[in-house]
Amino acid sequence: MSTFSSASLWLALAFLGLLSAALLYEVQRLRGVLSVADSLRPGTTLEVSRWVDINDRPVSTAISDTQAFVALFLSVACPLCRDIVLYLHSLDEVRLKRIVLLCVGASEDCTFLCGALSQRAVLVFDTQRKIAAGSGILGFPTGVLIDSRGRVISVAGGLTIAKLLELLAVAQEMDRVGYQSEARGVNV
Repeated sequence: MSTFSSASLWLALAFLGLLSAALLYEVQRLRGVLSVADSLRPGTTLEVSRWVDINDRPVSTAISDTQAFVALFLSVACPLCRDIVLYLHSLDEVRLKRIVLLCVGASEDCTFLCGALSQRAVLVFDTQRKIAAGSGILGFPTGVLIDSRGRVISVAGGLTIAKLLELLAVAQEMDRVGYQSEARGVNV
């Protein structure tokens, strides 16, 4: 093989590597855009009063002392969801009480994924995918900042740990200032 064809082969491989990296970046960016339906936007009201945790208690009573909370939609089939659940174990009680975990999948699989958090956080098993579908969730993990009246404040599809922490910080700030619910979005 000549030096020219060897160099052109390396150049072609470098180009394909850059092209692959750019494609992966674009897929990651679009994943967040495509994980929620157009119907789920700030100002939308979700039927939080109908959500029931794994102990058959209404979710609304568990979060009644907060102005806002994060509904964290997870799926047992989602590798990123596992990473987020692992991170949740390190959160303090103040931030964890502002999270409602909604796990989509069979009860046994949801117990395996999130069960250890059931003593520290509100946990809902969405075995029929009715809550996720009814809320407009198309992909996982997705975080939805919701006020005490069930109105969507912000939506984060393709949720990362950093974005989850931002949503939690906004929820904590809403409690601190005594947020009054309005049909407007908060940019996070």
